[in-house]
Order: sequence, then C-alpha cells, then structure tokens
Amino acid sequence: MAKLSQRAFADMYHVSVDFIRKMKADNVDLTNRQKVSRYILRQPKRPAKWTSGNPLNRNVGKVENTADEVDEDASLDDIQEALRMEMVKAVDYDKARTLKTKADALKKIKELAILDKTYIHREELNQHLIKIGNGVKSALARYRGELPQVMEGMTAPQIKKALAAKEREVLLLLADGLSEIYEEEEVEND
Repeated sequence: MAKLSQRAFADMYHVSVDFIRKMKADNVDLTNRQKVSRYILRQPKRPAKWTSGNPLNRNVGKVENTADEVDEDASLDDIQEALRMEMVKAVDYDKARTLKTKADALKKIKELAILDKTYIHREELNQHLIKIGNGVKSALARYRGELPQVMEGMTAPQIKKALAAKEREVLLLLADGLSEIYEEEEVEND
C-alpha cells in the first residue's frame, strides 16, 4: 500500500491536516478506520463534520424512511413508527440524542392533542361502540318478535319489501345513535 499524505488522510476522514498531526502525535494508526473513529468520537471538541456523528458510517446509496421524510399528512402514529425505526438503527450517541428529543416533542404533541380533545381515547371509543351495538341488537331482537306475525300469508316479493322496511328502521336507529354520540362530543368540546 502506498504511503498516503497527511492531506489524503485529512480528506478521507473529513478532518483538518492539523487534526491528523494531532492524531499522529497521539500515536493513532491512521490506516485503521475504527481506531481513528474511536479517537475522534472521544474528543471533547470534534471536527465540524463529526459533530453529528461519524460521517464514515453514513450510507449514501441507501434510502431510508426517516421521521423527517414522513409525509406532512401522516398521522402521529406513522411518524412515531418511523421515529421508532430510526431510533433502533441509531449507531452513535449524537443521533440517538437527537431522536430522543424528537420523541419527546412527539409525546408533547400527543398530550396537546388529548388536551384539545382531538384525540379520542380507546376506552371512550369502545364505550360508544358498545352503545351502538347494544342498540342494534335490541332493535333486531324486537323485529325478530314482530316479523313472523307481519309476514304471515305474504308472498316472497312482499316479504322482501317488509324486510327492507325493517332494515331501514334498524339503520335509522343506528344513525340516530351515532348522531347522539357525536353531538355529545361537540357539546363537551365547546
């Protein structure tokens, strides 16, 4: 292997020539990338390109979905998932610290959404769905008792019309139940 100049090492490691001289004075093997990386990352004041981590580890050809690149219309859950995947792949402390700051900000955004009542808690939603389900169940049970007497002596087309009418009544009951729930939420938000 040909001997590289200090300028070549400086370009290869994204540092200044003075920093290469400092590493040579501290007996760092400049041909060993791991030792050079470890040495630079342990410095209290790092070179400019090393402040956000090791520039040698960055893959230029590999495209990843990061929390910064998520669509603006994405839900908080989509952003959280992208952020979680990015946190799992973090290889240096500075990147992990930045991601932690983003995660804390995302948590605050969710808390504000809850305070603004734009977020419906899962338990609250389940209670609403149980109310709707019970209403539909009671309507169907009522019609099950009524329909045999109503349909007695009818022809097939007449039975179809009677069933369609009862189906509309059940759907109307369901729509009324949904509108009541959403009216309650609007009153609570005001």
